[in-house]
Amino acid sequence: MGFIQRSALAYRNSFHLRLVTKNPAGSPFI
Repeated sequence: MGFIQRSALAYRNSFHLRLVTKNPAGSPFI
């Protein structure tokens, strides 16, 4: 369970990172 949660969190982080690189001004995440 913990491993799945961690992998999901990493996937979400990578997605946010991609969003930030695409639009850093409009994204609240850094």
